Amino acid sequence: DGEGVIERIRELQGVKAAILISPRGTGLKISSRTQPGTVSAADILKEFGGGGHKYAAGLQINENIEQTAEKVLCRFEEELNKL
Repeated sequence: DGEGVIERIRELQGVKAAILISPRGTGLKISSRTQPGTVSAADILKEFGGGGHKYAAGLQINENIEQTAEKVLCRFEEELNKL
């Protein structure tokens, strides 16, 4: 169960964002959690067609894992670098 894993990662000291990307059927499932007071996981994943709550969001997408992972991780990094 990836949900439990991502919550544990977010709880680690110094972690501002946790992102879990896993194969799901012919596509991907992306789960993200961010620390309160940092970036909005929902706003970032909304750009890719996902949604959720400010600090907990997800996305299911039928795209290449490497390209999608790079795009999503870059967006999180861009937003985190603004802090």
